[in-house]
Amino acid sequence: MYVLLAVGLTSTAAHAQSNADWDLAWKRLQPSLDTSSSNFAWMDDAKNYTGIAYDKWNDVLYVVSPEMCQAPAPVGPCPKIHALDAATGNIAHRIGDPQVATGRLNTDPNIIWGSHAQGRFALYRIDLDDEGRIFACNTLSPLWGICYPGPPPNCNRDFLAQGPLKFYRWDTHDAEPELVYQTAGSGPTNSSLEFTPWGTSFDVVGQRHQVIIDNDTTVQDSVRIFVSGGKFFSGSVLPTGEIAVIVQDDDPNAPRDYMVGLYLHLPNHLRGAAAHGIAATGTSFDSPLWIDSNFGAVMQISQHQDPQMPLPQHDTISILQTLPTNVTGPSGTLAYIEPFPWNYPFLFVADGLNSSSQL
Repeated sequence: MYVLLAVGLTSTAAHAQSNADWDLAWKRLQPSLDTSSSNFAWMDDAKNYTGIAYDKWNDVLYVVSPEMCQAPAPVGPCPKIHALDAATGNIAHRIGDPQVATGRLNTDPNIIWGSHAQGRFALYRIDLDDEGRIFACNTLSPLWGICYPGPPPNCNRDFLAQGPLKFYRWDTHDAEPELVYQTAGSGPTNSSLEFTPWGTSFDVVGQRHQVIIDNDTTVQDSVRIFVSGGKFFSGSVLPTGEIAVIVQDDDPNAPRDYMVGLYLHLPNHLRGAAAHGIAATGTSFDSPLWIDSNFGAVMQISQHQDPQMPLPQHDTISILQTLPTNVTGPSGTLAYIEPFPWNYPFLFVADGLNSSSQL
């Protein structure tokens, strides 16, 4: 159970609202505690809801449930993305295939499969872009901190990585998912990302728009997808020292829609600082990011990408602002809301240890 804090940010100070400013709209208890919640049996398993996102176009919450199914044999991943009415918490049966009204997004296991821990986290985080398209990613992490064929340092790094990192997109809530990005491979020599855990933090901003180039109208995708990770106390594997910014791949022969456009390098003392939350403040190449982890402060960092230079590019971050720990406490998932309709933006922080050292 998490407590949410709303933090309004101005150019000079951070202001926190107390818990008394919040009204409880609804809550869902685990079925073992509420026998009327049989339709929410997916909540009973430990760490069986790992991501949440609000769809303002349909007024629903999407909740990622990284389930494992017994059938058909053998046991395998069958992740679900449940849709709940934002006002009531009830199943939003109108979401999903209109022929069956499932209250879930389509998570076809023939499309969405594979990840660490024998596929359990084939889906982990979820977010929407600025036009309502839905994105989700898996997560990569060492398998319970162990390695094969033996204890550190005698580890098979490909086994530990269990890649690749994948992103999926639903263009509408009743569409099939599409694999729109994946890393080049799982090992340290053929991956487009540093060999460390990935996918525990995730944020999507931007949308498609039409542009005219040499009298030809084309569609450009301004979406910028921020992903990082980092797991503490995991044997010989370090927490993530990068944040990857995924952008549209302009190559007409590209196998996927997106590619890594920017590597944001964290200094060694900040490795894992974005382990549990990334909140982008805008779509520009210079829009700051908010990041956090369970064991560090919430901080705002820089990013910069040169529009005249080829991709991918590299940038070393700098810290722009750090929130006091007595405001946020140990923190997890972040969400940033633009100033409208207020005069200043809001940063939402999930206060509390939302993930142990073992996934």
